[in-house]
Amino acid sequence: MDRKIAFVASDAPSAQTARAALIGRYGNVPEDEADVIVALGGDGFMLQTLHGTQNLTAPVYGMNRGTVGFLMNEYSETDLRERLTAAEEEVINPLAMKAQGADGTMHEAAGDQRGVVAARGAAGGQTANYDRRALAA
Repeated sequence: MDRKIAFVASDAPSAQTARAALIGRYGNVPEDEADVIVALGGDGFMLQTLHGTQNLTAPVYGMNRGTVGFLMNEYSETDLRERLTAAEEEVINPLAMKAQGADGTMHEAAGDQRGVVAARGAAGGQTANYDRRALAA
């Protein structure tokens, strides 16, 4: 049985072109109906996708269509189903934080470590992790 795949992409032209090509080849379902979510972009988009889908059960498989791609798998159109089958699940812990300002107001932020470090420097907050499943080749 083939997995139901939801494709999401950053705004980068290369990511949007890749999304269209992959949908043409494999189809597309809404994220909440997917067995796996394929994120096309760079590391920032992968972290954004992990955060935005943290309440869903489908793991996220990232393919690099960005500039860095440290968290991403190599992009390929032709063998996606085989790659998804061979992929191993990893737990990635994007950072999130809650901080209380000097006036008592609470602030929340999520993102990569750079964003949290910058926010902590300004607000003096405390970090907290949440888990999210990702697939890696």
